[in-house]
Amino acid sequence: MTLTDQWTKIARKVSFIESALNKWLESSFSIGLTEFRAALLISKSPDKELRITELAQELGLSQSSTTRLVERMERKGLAFRDVCPDDGRGIYAALTENGSERAATIAKPFHNKLRSLIEDMHEDWLDSDLAVHDSGNSD
Repeated sequence: MTLTDQWTKIARKVSFIESALNKWLESSFSIGLTEFRAALLISKSPDKELRITELAQELGLSQSSTTRLVERMERKGLAFRDVCPDDGRGIYAALTENGSERAATIAKPFHNKLRSLIEDMHEDWLDSDLAVHDSGNSD
């Protein structure tokens, strides 16, 4: 199997897990996967807030997508935007008390659901798929 084939296989499995997690989070907690990931990232930051640009980078999203994400989180009462007091141009995403509580409440069941989904993939697919064997293909 070529490296490209291996990567495609991994990406397909990760996509399946992310989709399943998103559906589970929506039905169980009325929160999307990206919103939950954002809430976790913000909750783990030292000041419980992150610059929108930093949050975008951590989530792998554009700045405009992250701004829309934070707006959705604001409408749900999970987060709010705050202006940087130092320069007035930087915008921070911060969690509301409700957002912090929701992230903490969901963290353990999320971990368990993630573990279950990975185990359901059978084998140690992360180990076996990530073990790159040079098959002589230069892809």
